[in-house]
Amino acid sequence: MLKPLLVLPPRARALVLLALLASSASVVSSPPSPEEAYTLQARVYLQDDAPAKALLEALGPGWVPSERIDWQPVIDDVPAWLARQAFPAPAPDIGRAFAEAPSTRLPLIHCEARNFMPQGSPEIGMFALACTYPDVSPLREAYLALQDTTQPDAQAQSDALFSRWTTLLRDAPDGSHCVPVTGWHLGNHEASDAARRQQLSRTVLMGLMPLDTWDAGEDEVDASALCEVN
Repeated sequence: MLKPLLVLPPRARALVLLALLASSASVVSSPPSPEEAYTLQARVYLQDDAPAKALLEALGPGWVPSERIDWQPVIDDVPAWLARQAFPAPAPDIGRAFAEAPSTRLPLIHCEARNFMPQGSPEIGMFALACTYPDVSPLREAYLALQDTTQPDAQAQSDALFSRWTTLLRDAPDGSHCVPVTGWHLGNHEASDAARRQQLSRTVLMGLMPLDTWDAGEDEVDASALCEVN
């Protein structure tokens, strides 16, 4: 690029250089939309995506997430969680397979932020977070039935349920699931890093294992309309 510039007359060369500088400044100073920034950060939180990290670094300090989400403590706790339940834990080999299944699926999950709406202040609002993972809702009825520990075949039911769950987590196709999350407009706000990390980890874990919702008897909310592209 420099060699062609050198053959230009001084005035023409100065005009070209000014145009290049103006173009470069425009790219650097043009911030992404709230949805674009959140989505780039989600790619770093979930996959440690290098191109997304480079784009965020170009925006300046505070934009790059501090680290990728570490799922291993959750995966390691699955056997202990199964042992704490009122229903019988599945057979050891089934329990181990179930505990390992999320490690196969979690790296494949992607989340995209859409349709930011300010909530009383332009700085804080609601995002629609669309994430890809299998639909585990068909397991809900079998899981709730397992809570009745008086059933004589509870052990067989537990084995069957967690075998199905393992297969679903490993092999079922992704679907797009939408949840609302609230947070700061800007991804470089001092509170955004922890908040977005927590939002993404909770959204993903509650998608794959929505046990709190099922235990509470809460109806699953269809928030798909929130994620429709405007």
